[in-house]
Amino acid sequence: MNGGSRLTAARPASAASQGALQYLAAHFSVRDIHDGRNPMTLRATIVGAGLAGSLTAVALARSGVGTSVYEAYLDPAGTTGGFLNLTANALGALHSVGCLEQIQARGIVVNRLCLWNGEGRLLGRLSRAGRLANRTMNLSIMRGDLVSVLRDEAVRAGAEVHTGRWLAGATSSTGGVTAQFIDGARVECDVLVGADGTHSRVRRVISNAAPPPEYGGHCAIDGVTRLPGIAAGTLHLVVSRQGCFQYTPSRTAPSGGTHWCPPATSTRRGWPASASRAGEAGCPPSTGRAIPRALP
Repeated sequence: MNGGSRLTAARPASAASQGALQYLAAHFSVRDIHDGRNPMTLRATIVGAGLAGSLTAVALARSGVGTSVYEAYLDPAGTTGGFLNLTANALGALHSVGCLEQIQARGIVVNRLCLWNGEGRLLGRLSRAGRLANRTMNLSIMRGDLVSVLRDEAVRAGAEVHTGRWLAGATSSTGGVTAQFIDGARVECDVLVGADGTHSRVRRVISNAAPPPEYGGHCAIDGVTRLPGIAAGTLHLVVSRQGCFQYTPSRTAPSGGTHWCPPATSTRRGWPASASRAGEAGCPPSTGRAIPRALP
């Protein structure tokens, strides 16, 4: 960073999505970048239109900062990712930037948690209907729906969103930051925010010594099944020695029905090997018996 220009990296959305939402709302403010200048004269360029990038765009645009978002993929929402359970901290973050009502309209309120053992015996019911002062609750929502809402809110707040634009590099000087894209376009701005995920180009621009991402040996698998009789508003957890299998109804899943997720599997041989053995490696062996018994 030189003079009044600044390059910064947002916390990756992949590192606990709702934690990223809470972190950005709590720690990122226009005061961090304007250095006493009028926010209305600032220009911010955000690389990445996922959860972190879209939420940052909403906050900056609503603060009067001229905000442009550049996303490598044509549709940063789509059906990528599974469902997320947003608890009070993440919902409080969304409320602070004025997006809570829109998120509630796309998600399902989860007000009850049911715990089952691997044999289908009910261990207990817990209320998840706790409220904050702003009357937020626990929600289940597809990741793609959450990204779509945040991106739409960013545009409504005045941000420009450009898709299919891959960052090539960036340079910083006393006059600002210049972002260069693979198509040859150059964008001048006062601050460049990196929200471009695990393989962040902005991270490498900030520091050539930044460590590259390394596969940690874990992966998660989820899916959607049409399973009648599952009451809306309840998250079911089937616990066993192999881990915890969870499922909950979702009206916004690609085919409707019930969303399920087995325990994260662990392998050093990568995703294909882990995915092919997910049933035996991750799921409790008695889950198939437990789910029918867990129906209300």
